[in-house]
Amino acid sequence: MFLPLFWMKMLYPGENCPKRLAVFKIHPQMTKFDVKQYLEKIYNVPVVGVRVKMLYHDLPPLDAAEDKRFAIGSAFPHLLPREPERYEKVAYVHLVRSILLLII
Repeated sequence: MFLPLFWMKMLYPGENCPKRLAVFKIHPQMTKFDVKQYLEKIYNVPVVGVRVKMLYHDLPPLDAAEDKRFAIGSAFPHLLPREPERYEKVAYVHLVRSILLLII
């Protein structure tokens, strides 16, 4: 079994989004082709299209000279609170509409 080093986390798309749209938070190095192949090859989910968007968050700049926690954090990094991510990558995946054929 082959498992890639990439990861994907499914997010809630919202109430007004179409049912065929799935939203994923993805690994920063993934491209839209990687997302499509990941879903089709591993999970056997047919995909129509993928759009990828980078989201940047406004955080204060990292200044190690003024921060007293830097000296403590370099020796004991597990004692510091986890800082939020500066950016994240989101993929909007359009899935194939499932069609049921009834044969009588």
